[in-house]
Amino acid sequence: MSTLAPGKDVEIEERFVLLELGPNEQTGKSKKDFVVGMWRWQLSVLRSGKETLVTLSPLHILNEVVFSVSLKLTYFPQGRPVVLHNLKEVDVPLKHPYTWTVMGGCESRCLVEIKFGVNYKAYGRTHYILRPRRMSTTSVEQAQSSVARMLREDILTDITINAVGGSIRAHRAVLAARSPVFMSMFTHDLREKELSTVDISDMSIEACQAFVGCVYGVAMSEEELLVHRSELVVASDKYGVENLKKVCEESMIVDVSTENLLERLQMAHTYSLPA
Repeated sequence: MSTLAPGKDVEIEERFVLLELGPNEQTGKSKKDFVVGMWRWQLSVLRSGKETLVTLSPLHILNEVVFSVSLKLTYFPQGRPVVLHNLKEVDVPLKHPYTWTVMGGCESRCLVEIKFGVNYKAYGRTHYILRPRRMSTTSVEQAQSSVARMLREDILTDITINAVGGSIRAHRAVLAARSPVFMSMFTHDLREKELSTVDISDMSIEACQAFVGCVYGVAMSEEELLVHRSELVVASDKYGVENLKKVCEESMIVDVSTENLLERLQMAHTYSLPA
């Protein structure tokens, strides 16, 4: 696992979050919030007297979501690493900050390592922080990679998708294979077939790129899903891309709160999602 130079921001490696303090630094805080398990967090450290206080703060307040998290604190007297504290996993509810208090480690370079468990509980159900990869044959993986490469490198594209702020070149056959709506467009004498153009006027170019990427089997990060989720729900419903709609649905279920409840109910009604 890589280390950080003093003064740098947090480093994220899958389920691990790292923050380093130099020997003369008494406080440290993530410059930007970071995403783990579809939620945004902040990490801060305060060294006071003989104590080191490490606080993990969720930026979403939800009563029914609980993470398993552990803390490892390493300091470097005379430049040699010494593990000061390596705590077992504790349950951290997603409703208020959680603080560890560790004695010592206040006068040298210090590395704080937060480790999230492989899953979390939300509304009585268990979810994976990193989605488990489905087993697939090498030939299928190679085929998906090749199709994604054709999109990425604009190889033999034959259709233009116009969105708000830009356009994307794509392949009729791939779009039609994944969407019954695109299939209908390209097999009937419609405007899209004649002009080789599809206009999606209610979608930003960034969300459209994520949508088309999903159609081509390109993996989407949790952060990308969170940013474009509302637009992706609309597009997946409009074009009949059921697997993407299911992913958005699962993502929305686990962060329902009093602040967004009415919005979620409206979306559930409009796009036939479970309420």
